[in-house]
Amino acid sequence: RFSKKLVNELENMRGHADRLTQHINLDLLNFTDHGITHLDALWSVADEIIGEIELNHVEAFVLGAAFLLHDAGMSRAAYPGGLAEIEGMPLYKRLTAKNAASGLEGNELAAKTIADFLRLNHAEQALKLPKEKWTTGDGKDVIYIIETSSIRSSLHDAIGRLARSHWQSHEEIE
Repeated sequence: RFSKKLVNELENMRGHADRLTQHINLDLLNFTDHGITHLDALWSVADEIIGEIELNHVEAFVLGAAFLLHDAGMSRAAYPGGLAEIEGMPLYKRLTAKNAASGLEGNELAAKTIADFLRLNHAEQALKLPKEKWTTGDGKDVIYIIETSSIRSSLHDAIGRLARSHWQSHEEIE
């Protein structure tokens, strides 16, 4: 019974992650595909690495959720506050100054800065995504990537840390 609940939650998360990752190619034009096909393929890679190790239902859910979110922060759509949220972040401001100092201006400056920011900050955003909320276009409904509050509250930290880990060095992970 509990595993069915986790399977349903993971399927719902997959839909949310699919919507988020579809925006990556809009924000990062020269990047390889980071959409749902890439995320689904990570299960095959995990099978090769894990081999005969069996995961319990919760471990499999956390791993699957981390797969879905690890690159999802590479689009503006992953930031509930949109571009205004991003522009207020210290990293964005530093990147803007750095890119301006290299001679970029106007649209080129904006495009390069947002691309640099999304690439460099996506793992930190993956840490936050399991507990983030968005309001719908009409501002009436709140949407979470992990819809079930009990699952979200108990597993968001493990999912976020695992999702972020793909961008960390071995020393940071230890």
